[in-house]
Amino acid sequence: MSLSSKDMMDVMAWADGELEGAEAARIEALVEKDADAKELVQSIGVLGDFVREQDAKAKTPDLTERVMAKIGPNDIERARLKRGMQTRVGAALVTLTALAAGVFLYQRTHTSVAPAVGNNDVPVTAPGPTGVEVGQVDTSQHAVSVFYVPSEKGPETTVVWIDDTPSPE
Repeated sequence: MSLSSKDMMDVMAWADGELEGAEAARIEALVEKDADAKELVQSIGVLGDFVREQDAKAKTPDLTERVMAKIGPNDIERARLKRGMQTRVGAALVTLTALAAGVFLYQRTHTSVAPAVGNNDVPVTAPGPTGVEVGQVDTSQHAVSVFYVPSEKGPETTVVWIDDTPSPE
């Protein structure tokens, strides 16, 4: 080929319809008198025809109608219902979890005033007359209480209670 690379590019642009005015007229004159330029335009035409033919063959058919024909209307409705059911079950689980957490926190912050009675608890009975004698000894530093506890099985027991706070004067 006797064409320069710039002329080849211009011929390809002219064949694609990209040139106008004086430049298009110059390349058209070149194609009419130069055999190499004419052969390049014909090659580009053949190549363009081949590309268009292959593109037409490679078109992906529209399968929408075929796919939708195989899917029954009940299948679509069933899928919607299933998705709705999953959403409702999820919401119910979240609600129950929140409720359980609320009950747990309420029980932790609101303790019962009355003691719970279990199987191993010993019932508390009011004390009867025991015969305990209490003696009070006042010192300048401490208040001392002496408890004399009688016993049915042996000698009485003496308990001494010393209060660390100073005795009232």
